[in-house]
Amino acid sequence: MPRRRLPPDVTAATTGLVCIDESLRELYTVGYMHNHARMWVAAYLIHWLGVDWREGADLFYRHLLDGDPASNSLSWQWVNSTFSHKPYIFNRQNVERFSAGTFCARCPLAKVGCPFDDSYENLAWRLFGVTLAELEGRR
Repeated sequence: MPRRRLPPDVTAATTGLVCIDESLRELYTVGYMHNHARMWVAAYLIHWLGVDWREGADLFYRHLLDGDPASNSLSWQWVNSTFSHKPYIFNRQNVERFSAGTFCARCPLAKVGCPFDDSYENLAWRLFGVTLAELEGRR
């Protein structure tokens, strides 16, 4: 069962993951976050940390200047795979691609244990205990 509360390192933007922390700091300071970063943070909270999607949706809604309650909630449910067969996941290659490599270049975990540095196949197994084909409904 997902936990309801956000961990303190998320609310303080001190997870140690540059892609997550800098995205959260941008949200907290300017009220904006790039679309890909929104999905990374949502997936990280939901799938890696087990935070209930509603807690993340509340966090974003409190800080986003462009926040819309319906769109925000539906986006979080989509990442969670509510009403869908496939949850959204991302990996380090995705972060590098959509951040021009800047987050990973500055991250202390990049060389010693980035939790996102894996194939989608392995992440599907690690996070959900199924193959990527099963996760995508392609059995």
